[in-house]
Amino acid sequence: MYIPSAFRLECPEKLARFMAEHSFATIVTQDGQSSFASHVPVLHRPGGGPHGRLLTHLALANPQSRHLEAGVGRW
Repeated sequence: MYIPSAFRLECPEKLARFMAEHSFATIVTQDGQSSFASHVPVLHRPGGGPHGRLLTHLALANPQSRHLEAGVGRW
């Protein structure tokens, strides 16, 4: 994703604080016929990689979970 330099933030501490304050994301997938969007909680955990790890949850009862399992979504 292109981010203009005026809006680019590369300070890990500021990024972690922003993610803690705004802990929801939207997962959007598309299967060629329909688009799906789900709001999901997201937690940032340090470790597990150079930038930490993002953890989220999507309920199995959510129809989008089957969409993702089938591998047809782009995410």
